[in-house]
Amino acid sequence: MTGLIGRFTRIVSSFGLLLQFINPAFSSDYPNRAINVLIPFATGGATQALSERVGRWVGADLGQPLVSDHRGGAGGTIAAQAAARAVPDGYTIFMGATGALAVAPAVMSKVNFDPVKDFIPIALIATTPYVVVVGARSPFKTILELVEYARQHPGKLNFASSGTAGADHIAGEVWQQNMQFKMTHVPYKGAGPYLPDLIVGRIDVAIISPIPVKSLVEAGEVRILAVTTAQRSQAPHLKDIPTVNESGGTGYDFPAWYGYFAPAKTPAEVVEKLHVSVLKALKDPAIKEWLIAQGLTSGDLSANGFGQLLRAEVKKWSTFATILNIHVE
Repeated sequence: MTGLIGRFTRIVSSFGLLLQFINPAFSSDYPNRAINVLIPFATGGATQALSERVGRWVGADLGQPLVSDHRGGAGGTIAAQAAARAVPDGYTIFMGATGALAVAPAVMSKVNFDPVKDFIPIALIATTPYVVVVGARSPFKTILELVEYARQHPGKLNFASSGTAGADHIAGEVWQQNMQFKMTHVPYKGAGPYLPDLIVGRIDVAIISPIPVKSLVEAGEVRILAVTTAQRSQAPHLKDIPTVNESGGTGYDFPAWYGYFAPAKTPAEVVEKLHVSVLKALKDPAIKEWLIAQGLTSGDLSANGFGQLLRAEVKKWSTFATILNIHVE
């Protein structure tokens, strides 16, 4: 009888552990080990710079490091899918961005996650315009010079992106439709891998976050031709850069946003603890100064507000893809 009771106790205990794995409960000592941050692009891009800058502050605040795990490719959806399928215990989070969670699901035919149902928004980190850049050796000094050349030589110019169906890829495709010219798309696994090619002229143009190119502009290695938002940026180093619309575009408006997400079913207490820590980081004077210097606006939304932004972005991009008939296999 005693043996039977012991076996029953072990079965109940094992079942309890299984339930905990399926829907982990909040532990008051969270986090008690490193937190893995899935980043949807290769090293050297804006997502890495933002995540690691804020992540160092958050890690110090929580007492455990945030460790970057880069999984580039497929417009950011490889990392997004891995994050959506991760154990929802707070030890795997996702550095989400416009391309991976709003653009790619709208334009790609095979995406094995739902950007709204499979994620819980933790905190919006920043918003920014993209910038249209060429290498310093490029003959094009203005965006109109580049467009006029491309109209006369369809497909001869190459434009890089951080991956097929990424936000920068689609921004480039819409730019071409908007101003009626044609370039050849060359996808990479992130901005870091293509920047050396842009500098030496193997790539003619790219649309990119201002973060990874700021130092290159200062070093005289690349040149910014335009920003992709409807209004000019107020960042000191971008305020004199014209918009695409000022250079002949019509209604062209492509802002970018970045933020942390958790897999669905992550305990609310974990999400709240991370949310509070990120907001504290964004109020730190050094981080605020760094964001402004890079041309970014820090996030100030509640977790619910960030969720509303995500839903609006998913809807906007789905409508956009349908109207423009942009679909990627």
